[in-house]
Amino acid sequence: MGHDRCDHDSRVARDGGGTVIHFIAPSPTPLAFLTPDVVSRDSCTSFPTALGVCTILWSDRGVTRLLLPDPDRRTGAALSEATAAPPSETMRCIARLQSYFSGAAVDFSDITLDFERVDPGTVPIYRALRRIGWGQFTTYGQLATAAGRPGAARAIGVAMAGNPWPVIVPCHRVLAAGARLGGFSAPGGARTKERLLMLERVQAGDIQPALPGLL
Repeated sequence: MGHDRCDHDSRVARDGGGTVIHFIAPSPTPLAFLTPDVVSRDSCTSFPTALGVCTILWSDRGVTRLLLPDPDRRTGAALSEATAAPPSETMRCIARLQSYFSGAAVDFSDITLDFERVDPGTVPIYRALRRIGWGQFTTYGQLATAAGRPGAARAIGVAMAGNPWPVIVPCHRVLAAGARLGGFSAPGGARTKERLLMLERVQAGDIQPALPGLL
């Protein structure tokens, strides 16, 4: 597919339903930690949400990474007017993310992801986690069992810390024992995790975990 690369900007397009989606020229600052090989292989665009400016990267095989806004850093750029849009699958993901951050109950479980560059051992963990729906949560131990690795809560923590697709693969829905908030490796840390859970009407410590197949 002939997509713009990460060092290019993208602008305005419509998704399959005719909804206008605005794109923002990616700032080099939030992308600075990406290695040159990732930038050269992946296409990307930034887009506004109610949480702030997000950046999404994709390959021909699917979405490769989502970068959440950093509340401690001013990011963003002026909307511009023109060029090529992401492919339809990425457009669909962007539209859902914009709806999600505006408070809608959104399902990302059918978004196509590119698993080629993640540790194969984490794939079952991410697949199990994608079964946790909006407004639900699980624990590290429960997720380990669902992924076929009972007792491997530490491995779950490592996978959550390295999750390239926060929100799409909902690592914010994994809580510590006793339904405590726990950590979060995306920008904003635990503050962002709490905000995402609040969007889903979840208050850590108030509800019982729900993981399909474990109740």
